[in-house]
Amino acid sequence: MSKDDSIPVSELYHSLDDFLVNYFRFLNPIFHRYTNDGIELNENQIKVLMAVSKTEQISPSEISKLFMMPKTSLTTIVRSLVDAGFLIKKTNTKDSRKFLLELTPKGQQFIIKKNEFDISRLDSLLGGMMPDERKRVIDGFNTLNGYFDREGNTI
Repeated sequence: MSKDDSIPVSELYHSLDDFLVNYFRFLNPIFHRYTNDGIELNENQIKVLMAVSKTEQISPSEISKLFMMPKTSLTTIVRSLVDAGFLIKKTNTKDSRKFLLELTPKGQQFIIKKNEFDISRLDSLLGGMMPDERKRVIDGFNTLNGYFDREGNTI
């Protein structure tokens, strides 16, 4: 597949730069802040739970790379989530010196409730968007995700 040079990367950059301002203003508070049933987790704790929820098991090293988070910070976050009953550590069968993280039933319920809450907040935020606009946004994200899935290991 040849790349199309008719659209300069600078145009993509400016569009993404504008989006990031709006992301941090409108979307980041939805995805990275949540309090329910007396449970309040910080942004990094939520990121870790979301990462674990996307896989059956994941190592702290993989999470550290995913979020470019220092391992010392991650260790503190993981310990707090284990102590709160959201995560369990399981010995890695491939290397007994390492462990994998897995959601507990409490962690799974947290993710389910948080996802429902996020969808409700997104509906409040984007409910006025026309169906064709919503479709274009979904198509754009699917295109970008497809590109990263395809090319992510070579970037």
